[in-house]
Formats: sequence, C-alpha cells, structure tokens
Amino acid sequence: IQLREDVLTMHGSPEESVGTVLSGSLVFNVAELTKVKSLSLKFEGKLEIKGAKESKTVTQHVWTFLEPQRNPHTLHPSKHIFDFELPLSGDLPESVKVNFGKIVYRLVAVVKRPGLFKDIKTKRNITIQRTPLPSMEEYSNSSTVMGTWNHRLDYSVCASSPSYTFGDTIPVNVTLRPKAGHYPFRILKVKATLNEYTLYRPSGSFTTSTRVEEISENVHDCFDTESGYVSETIKVPIPRIARSDCLTNFINVSHKLSVQICMIDCYRRQKTLYSNIPIVIQSDAQLELSQSPPNY
Repeated sequence: IQLREDVLTMHGSPEESVGTVLSGSLVFNVAELTKVKSLSLKFEGKLEIKGAKESKTVTQHVWTFLEPQRNPHTLHPSKHIFDFELPLSGDLPESVKVNFGKIVYRLVAVVKRPGLFKDIKTKRNITIQRTPLPSMEEYSNSSTVMGTWNHRLDYSVCASSPSYTFGDTIPVNVTLRPKAGHYPFRILKVKATLNEYTLYRPSGSFTTSTRVEEISENVHDCFDTESGYVSETIKVPIPRIARSDCLTNFINVSHKLSVQICMIDCYRRQKTLYSNIPIVIQSDAQLELSQSPPNY
C-alpha cells in the first residue's frame, strides 16, 4: 500500500476544518499467472476505551478493485496498480494512543483466492493529526498567573510560551513581592510539576473519567532574601514519554504546569501557595505546521 502522505493533517477545529484527502495506490506484484476471486481495500477508523469495554468504528470506506464473479479473475505476471482517493471530513477525531484507549486508522488490502489457495492480506497504519490545536487560541494569553496571596504577598508565575514540543524545556519564572507593611517570607522551596490529564468519554455516555499523571518536575530549595523579594526561573523538561494534546469527542489529552511555593513567615508558620498554568504540547510536525500556513 503506497500513500501520498503517511500523516494526514486537519487544519483548524473540527467545526472549521475543510478536511483532507487520503490518496495512494495499491500495488499487486504478480510473479506468475494468478487466479483471484476479488481484490479490495478498506479504510477504517476505530475507537477503543478499555475501562468502558467499548470498540466503535468511527469511519469506514471500501474500494473493490476486482468484483467477485462466477469465474475468478486471471492476472498475468506484471505490476498491477490500483489508485484510490478518499476525501475525509474535517470533524474526524485525530489519532491518539493512551494507556486505556486509542483512536487508530488503518488500510487493509485483501486478495481473495479461489479454492484452497490462501488469501493475501496487508495492512498499513495512518496517522491523522490536527493543527493548530483548538486549545492554542484558548491558552494563548494564559501562560501567566498573577495575584495577591492572603492580602500580604504579590506573586507572578509565568511560562515563556503556551506551547512546546517533546524534548523542550519549559522556563518558569516565579516572582514574589511582599506587600508594604508586611513582614517578608522566607521561601523554603519552589516545586514545578508537569501533569498530563487524560479524559475518557465513552460514546453515548454522559459520564467521563480523568486520569492524572506526573510526567516531569523540578524543585528549587531556599530562595533566601532579606527583603522577601524573589525572582527566579525554574526549568521543567518535557520528556519524550509525554503525549501531544488532543481534543476529541472520546479521548482528550491536556497538560498543566502546577507550581507550589512553600514558605515560612516571621512566626515560623509554614504556608503553601498553589498555581496552575495550562500548557500545550504539540508533536514536532504539529509545531512546524502551526508556524506556517498550509499549501492549497
């Protein structure tokens, strides 16, 4: 099975995307005179969610290049090429594989032989991706969290960008400034954790389940200053085991950077300030495509 593109890209949200085209050729190399009952190619997309014991076909199309008939087809020694093309709707869910579910697409070619001859089968997986991710616009202005804690401490937690890819490092700037008239705090440690959230939504169900996994973290100890003012940058690596964000009707993957600031006041009371920043993780291909317009 030869494809024009191994990875198919949907540009824009499911509501906006015009879709894409799956195209290629099925090549059947015949070395000697061969009798064939039929020859077909099936494109299929499947959803599986293990906890819900669900398996569902999200799309399917069949090309029949040699129709079944009373007498078998006779193919002479040659390279037989069968071209195919299929427009795909822009609202198809993108490919995803997580611990308890997956959405996968594949092509399966079948040559049915007469009599006792064994049928011939071959398969090829297809990846469908989406860019830019719908969450990109939502998160574009949310890579900074600012506020005042307990009326005594102004804080700012900022990631340099809302979007990253595998192998990147996320620089997180933490700024703390005690308000005038309040005793400074001694910072014990700042911990930044990258969490991956996977949401499962079985089709036809109003219930969802979400699993959270810590995939990376970094800890800085004891930012000790007399004034209480702190401005430090913590670097959090994105491991290769991370999955790219996706938003489908069945499986969602998203990420948040959780920052914990542990401190102690002048009365030696320990306090903890929590802050969360949404982060988008894209594949290398998604990142490249999001930075340049598609060719039409």
